[in-house]
Amino acid sequence: GDWFVHVAGLIAIEQLVPDSGTAISILVATKMIPMIIFTYFGGALADNLDRRKLMIALDAWNATIAIFYILALQSQSPNFFYIVSFIRHTVVAIYEPITRSIVPLLVGSDDDLKIAMTMNGIAWAITLAVGGTVAGWTAARLGVGACYIVDSSTYVISTVVMLMVTGKYCVREIAATSVTSFLSSLEEKPMKYKFQRCLSFILSPVVSFARMFMQLMGFLIVCKFGMLVFMKATGQLTWGSADVINIHFAHMDKDEVTKSKHIGLMYSSVGIGCLLGPIFANNFTDMEHPRSLQFACVSALGVISFGWVGMSVSARIEWLCFFNTVRAFGSAIIWINSTLLLQKLTPSGMLGRILSFDFAIAMLFDTIASFVTGRYVDADTPIHDVAFGAAVATATIWVFWSLYHSARLGAARKSFNAENIVSPSVSCHSNDSIRKRERDVENVINTAV
Repeated sequence: GDWFVHVAGLIAIEQLVPDSGTAISILVATKMIPMIIFTYFGGALADNLDRRKLMIALDAWNATIAIFYILALQSQSPNFFYIVSFIRHTVVAIYEPITRSIVPLLVGSDDDLKIAMTMNGIAWAITLAVGGTVAGWTAARLGVGACYIVDSSTYVISTVVMLMVTGKYCVREIAATSVTSFLSSLEEKPMKYKFQRCLSFILSPVVSFARMFMQLMGFLIVCKFGMLVFMKATGQLTWGSADVINIHFAHMDKDEVTKSKHIGLMYSSVGIGCLLGPIFANNFTDMEHPRSLQFACVSALGVISFGWVGMSVSARIEWLCFFNTVRAFGSAIIWINSTLLLQKLTPSGMLGRILSFDFAIAMLFDTIASFVTGRYVDADTPIHDVAFGAAVATATIWVFWSLYHSARLGAARKSFNAENIVSPSVSCHSNDSIRKRERDVENVINTAV
């Protein structure tokens, strides 16, 4: 469903504002800015409330968004379309860290976690490979509005699936204070006292949120792998320009039906690359040795650079799709393994916030890459030159992370690769030593704060 919306949105904006790289960048921004602003809220919710119930509520809400997309299309207003896109992706931003942080609670070991994340990546890639082609065909034959109806139905299915999952998925026991009990405690109290207590009650979520954010910052400072939250973000700089570049490569043919089909093919090629990348990398990574996950991410940057170089010298759609597949091959390896690194090394009580911060920074970098690319395209820079610029930027980032890994920093540290290390995110509920480790980390964080 997400890929139907993604492809349909690009086609719709191209129809509303033809041949505008800036318009495409604004559409990308309506997706990424909510990720930057609201993802941390999702992480804080995931660390405090039942993650399954949160997913059900957000799935149900997003199932209703399709009608507003259709109204925006009928109004022929790009601004209305941008607003609807912003609202939808605000919910997606809150949803993302919740769905990623529930995975360690559903599996029982590091190996199961690795399998689960790889399967998640494969499923995502298959939906992209199939969704890209089908969405392009659907938009060409049935109209863009049909894509949003498909998206709505997928959220209905997701709601039903999560209703079938049993158990509690809250990592923190909260002593909830009901509004009724709070009001009853104010009876026969002076007005000044009532005002102070009401103000405290209203502001307590804000204070709690600020404290949790400070704890997150303290954790990143003392955990010795804090830089890894920028692994995915720097990866986004390398593929954040892909939407703008892919659209303009697909539009080298001026026939409207062919354009829609080419857009579908370009995104299907991304799906194929994202399918193959994690499967290939899975043969060379080991959850007991996080340095192998970090090395896979670093190596993938070289693959992405090669893919961009290939696209910069290709003219036919077949070769463009092939090198787009190569680029996506590397992108998927970074996306999956950078997440696995954080899930492996982060205590469960901090995982929701870490993943949300990681995701928010990634979306910020994606937005920057998209806007810069859009400005270059609107300045009539040849699209092949823009692709070559992406290759140069990727190579620069690859050199940085290669030096970082060679210096045995981050997950390459010996202390993270000892045989007796157990993943805190998987085993924290059943292993007393891991609970003690979490308490020690929290004490250090509180001291830092």
